Order: sequence, then structure tokens, then C-alpha cells
Amino acid sequence: MFERMKTPGSAGKGAERNVRLLIAAAVLVAAPGLRAQMSCASAATPVAVRDQGGAELTADLTLTCTGGLPAFAGADLPRFQILVVANAAITSKDLDPTVGRSAGWNEALLLVDDPAAAAQRPCAPLDAGPPCEAIQGKPGAPNVFPARRVQDNAVVFSGVAFDPPGPEGSRKLRITNVRVDAAGLDDPFFPDEVRLTVQIFPAGGGTIAVNPAETLAARVAPGLTFGLRTAEDEPAPAAEAALVTTPAMLPEQTPDTEQSLLVRFTEGFASAFRRRNLATSSGSPAMLVGQALPGASYGTETGFYNPTFGAGSGLDQAGLADTGTRLKAVIESIPANVDVWVSQADVSPTGVTHALLTYTDADGGGAFTPATGAKNGFVKLDETNGIAVAVWEVLSSDATRIEDLTFRVLLTAGDGAPASGVATVFGAMTPSSSASAVLAPRFEETFDKQRAFEVKDVVTSAFFTVVSAASYDGVAVAPDSLAAGFGDNLAPGLAVAQGSLPLELAGSSIEMIDSAGMRWNPRLIFASPGQINFWIEPGVTVGPAVLNVLRNGRLAASGQIVVAAYAPSVFSANGDGTGVAAAELLRVSNGSTTPEPVGVYDAEEGRWRPRPVSLGPDGELLFLTLYGTGIRGRARLADVRAEVGGQVVPVIYAGAQSEYAGLDQINLGPLPRSLAGKGEVDIVLRVAGRTSNRVTVAFE
Repeated sequence: MFERMKTPGSAGKGAERNVRLLIAAAVLVAAPGLRAQMSCASAATPVAVRDQGGAELTADLTLTCTGGLPAFAGADLPRFQILVVANAAITSKDLDPTVGRSAGWNEALLLVDDPAAAAQRPCAPLDAGPPCEAIQGKPGAPNVFPARRVQDNAVVFSGVAFDPPGPEGSRKLRITNVRVDAAGLDDPFFPDEVRLTVQIFPAGGGTIAVNPAETLAARVAPGLTFGLRTAEDEPAPAAEAALVTTPAMLPEQTPDTEQSLLVRFTEGFASAFRRRNLATSSGSPAMLVGQALPGASYGTETGFYNPTFGAGSGLDQAGLADTGTRLKAVIESIPANVDVWVSQADVSPTGVTHALLTYTDADGGGAFTPATGAKNGFVKLDETNGIAVAVWEVLSSDATRIEDLTFRVLLTAGDGAPASGVATVFGAMTPSSSASAVLAPRFEETFDKQRAFEVKDVVTSAFFTVVSAASYDGVAVAPDSLAAGFGDNLAPGLAVAQGSLPLELAGSSIEMIDSAGMRWNPRLIFASPGQINFWIEPGVTVGPAVLNVLRNGRLAASGQIVVAAYAPSVFSANGDGTGVAAAELLRVSNGSTTPEPVGVYDAEEGRWRPRPVSLGPDGELLFLTLYGTGIRGRARLADVRAEVGGQVVPVIYAGAQSEYAGLDQINLGPLPRSLAGKGEVDIVLRVAGRTSNRVTVAFE
């Protein structure tokens, strides 16, 4: 009946519009004059459709018809054929009827006079049967008509029965559930617009005037922006991975949010993300209700849908989407023995769940099936040849504003030692259009890969040189001691802990992995771009240890140090581990005690200098209090030996100073009177064979 129309993308694009407009030229001859007087005005409120979508719902097209000759009572209603041609492939689903019923119906529907849901009467007759009865004045005339596909970009509604309204009335025809392949739109005249052309043919021949014949039904726009964020929800640095970590930093079994990154899907326009049906929610993902109010905008992947239509014709499935919008993250080049976990739900600041992780077929399709086996809200992805895929289905959306959905990706160590490497990721909407040609929705994939995470050896990171905070000796540190680390860009600014020592200062933190593989988070005292001072907690296993500096959740520097049971170090007044001791002298005379300093501050040079100490007359006793770290681990007091000016001085106390974490106190004395007149002399401690740094005190 219809000659072959040229489809979008075929040869002869310049003539395509004429083909659409003249398609019915060979159809029928002129209709009777009175009936031809009816004319229809077409209108649509254009909607945005996603540029990657293969089955995008266009706006409803309405035809408001006036004029013509109404039928007499008891007469058959006039019947019409209504042809809809698009400048893109029409991808409304062809319905699957039951055995023995007429095949070939399409989910695109035509409604007469916008009937209420309960009053909707579909007409889908058998191929060999009589047409649906439609008699003027007799109740029960059909008012819902399905289409048939006539070629890739055209459908036709046949046998549409309605009464011309006459000169004083009007009749509304609504065409709904027209889906198009927006991704395949290839119109040189309207490259970003979906246009529908309508022609109406009375059964007796001729055409009914439609003005305008061609109507804008949708505008094509980008539907998705995909990006990466750091674990702290900061933008990923340009040309760098969102997470840089080391094998030693990866937890072995339980996911750790510190070793993570965020993937973010952002709508290109409001309503680009859609749940399947108005009743769909995170609590009831499979729930469905009718969406049969003509002209309503539901903001869902499902269009006009009335499940009460007869199942035999398949019309009870018309308009029903197969899924909600699904968001897919494909992670590739995953290093060996690195496991990838993802959050079951989106990371929402309000706590409202908008999308859930689902199992799918290879193309991202299939019924919603929630992922299982979660730990703390995270599910480990299956990996094949270094590739893992996560798919979340949108279950809640707001069609009035642009939304973004963010999901967390975590890393853990696998069964063996994690290998180094850089993993990439790309995000897309799914199911895939290429392999799931009958699904709605469906999408063309893009492959804009970004650097997701990098696992690299510690030696390739920026150096973090760790020393005792007292001596600045990098030989060893001890459990429950104070340490300092040096490097570049360790923290964005300067910060000093106030009150209880925090795990993080100025956005920086430290992870320590001891020789037993245990992970510790030292408390921080001071942080600056070039230096971090911290307290190593008790319980750290002796042996070599790795320390990693994390800045805003990203690896900034790494270093190694030996942890020893004791690593005696003494503080100096100038804070560099040399020169005048950070000490206090206590003079005991005639039963009274007087504290005295051992140094004096030189304001011109900005340094402490020794203050010569007088031993006083016979009978006076002098005791010296030193401050250090790494000493309290000694087994017994006798293991601590002190020398002042080469002379052994009794050690009265060597252990924790009660006020500050990690700070040790050493009380010596009485000082031998033979030190009188020695000038500036060295003070050195030895703990079970380990020697401290040398500090000084002066005697007059």
C-alpha cells in the first residue's frame, strides 16, 4: 500500500523530507467533499531526549480536529488511516501476542478524546476477523488504537473509528508511546530535533488537512556526564588517577573507605535518569502501576501504560519499559590480586536511596535482581581478564531538577600480593543498544576512559623520611615514641594539634604498616608542607615498617623505618637534636629545692646557648632532668646508663613523662662535683647497648 520510504542515513537525504510529505501520493483518491472539509491542527510540547538513547519517548502528538460531517445515529463511524513518519528510526516495541492472536501490533497508541483509564477500550482485531464495532450512538465504541510498523521510521494506525465533530465541535486524537532512536538521528536539516509528520486518510479516499504537517516532538541533548572523585569527594587531579595507593596499603578482606574513589553520574538535563514506573522504589523495585492518564508526564522510562488491556493482543505491555535507567561503570586493566568493591546504593548526603546495584545479563538488561553478599554495604565485583562491571538501576528520581548519583569504589588485596598497574574506568547508561535491540530503554555506549586508580610500589612514591622527633636520627624509632617525617607537599598548610591528638591535621594523615602487616594510624602533633610530627602508638611490632602519608585521601609520600624495642633520643633546646639540652636543673640546698635553666636564649641569633651551671658550695646537690623519647621500652632501670662529660651519673628515673604522649623523662644525679670548670660537656644515654644523640650542658 505504501511505497518504500527512505530512512534516516540512507542515500538521498536531500529528498527525504519530500518523501515523508508525499508518502501517501499513491494511496487513495479524493474523498467525498463534506468529509474532506474536516481539518486537524497538530501540536506537541517538545521533550528532551538523550543523545545516546535508542528508544527515547517523544512528546505526545495531539491532533485537534474540527469540521467534517458527523455520522447519523446507528451508522458506522467513519474510519481513517493515520500515518506517522519520523526523521529518525521509530523504535517503539512491536508487541508479542499470544498464540492464535493477531501479530504485528506496536506499542505506539492513538487515543480518541483522551478517555479516562477506566473508559479506555482498545481495538486490536484478529487478522482474519471483523473490525472492531463502532456505531454512532451505541456505547462501547473503541477509543484506543495500536499502530503497526510499516518501515523503520513509520507506523500506521489503521481502522481508526471516530465521528467528525462538525463545524461547531472538536475531536482530540492523541498519539503516544512513540519511541525513536535519538542516537541514530541523521537529519541534515534538523540534526538535534526529532520531528513527526502526520497524514490522515479517510477510508473513502483523499486526505485530511493537518497543519502543521510536521511537528517538533523532541530535542536531542547530552544525557550523561561521567566523572571521578577522590575518596574525600574532591575533583580527581588532571591526568592522574583518582586513587593512588600501594600494595601494602590495601586491606586484605574488609573494604576500607580510605582506599577508595567515587564515580559520579550526572544528568545532562532534568529527568535524564528515570525509574521504570511510577510505583518503582528502592523498597519495591518490581512494583508496577498503570500510567494511563492521557497527557500526563510521569518522568519514568515507562510511557502510557494500561495493564488492564487484553493480554492476548499484547497491548497490556504497551508503553511498559523493561527497566529503569541503568548506570554502568566498567573498570578495566585491574592489576592482579586486586579486588574491586562497589557500594550497593548511591552515596547520598540525605540518606535517600536513588539507585541499587543489580545483576544483569551481558548487555546490562534483564529483570532487576539486587546484588547479594555485601560487607558493610559493599559488594565485591566479579573480574574477568582484569575487567569488572557494576550496574546500578535508578529507582527514585526527580524530574524537576538535574541530579547526580555517586557510588563508592573500594579496593582490597586479593589472594596473592597485589600487582602494580593503572586501572581505567568508563561510565555509560545501559542496557546496550547494539546487542539488546528490543529493550526499552537502551543506549549506545561511549568509551571515554579515565584513570580510576593506580597501585604502585612504595619506592616510586615521593619520599617520606622518618626520624626520631628528638634526635633526628633515622636509624630507628620505638613503639610509644615521638617521630618526625620530612618530605614535599605533605600537607596544604600548617596546623598544630589542640587537645587530644587527632588522626588528621590539615587534611593529612599517616598510615603505618608494621612488620606483622598490622595497620596503624599514628596520632598527629604537627603538620606542614615539609614536615609532620606524630606519635607512634604502643603495640607496633618491631622490625621494618612502611609509612604512607595520605593527603585528602590520596597517597602523597611513602617511607620506611626500623621499629626497635627502644631507640633512645634526647631533645635539645634548639629542636635539632644537638647543642644545649632541653633540660632543667634542680638545686637542693639546706632542705630547699630551686629549679634553674641550663640555657639562655640569644635573641640576635635566634638560638639557645648554654648557661654555665655552678655546682655551688659543698653540701649542695644538683640533679638534671632530661626529656627524650624511645626510652620507656627498657626492661629495667639498670639498662639505662647516663654519662655527663664522660662521667657516669646515676639514673634515678627513666620512663614516661605523664603529661604528653610519647614523651620520656630522665632524672640524673646527683651530678659529680668533678664537673666543675669543665665548660660545655656532652650528655649521652645508653639503653641496652643503643646510644642516644649527644646534647650539652655547661659548667663553670
